[in-house]
Amino acid sequence: MEILSDMWKEKITFIGINIDDEKSWKKFSQKNIKWITLNDPKEAFGLYIRYKANGIPFYVLVTPDGRISDIWYGYNKDSLSERLKQGVK
Repeated sequence: MEILSDMWKEKITFIGINIDDEKSWKKFSQKNIKWITLNDPKEAFGLYIRYKANGIPFYVLVTPDGRISDIWYGYNKDSLSERLKQGVK
């Protein structure tokens, strides 16, 4: 994420939403990360359910006009990079 957020910083805003408890999220947020990280106070019953997340990590690519252009989940070393290359002009 750090490499990609640096590489795409002119075109994309990366936002991480943590569904862990607030204490765990605060501990994670204190690390030197370069993207926005938020916590969903409803944990797995908030945005996770709303977007029908089927796994972690869960990605939603939203266009500047607010349209969802892609949704996927799961970790694969290059999946985020490949999706960004395909979906971001």
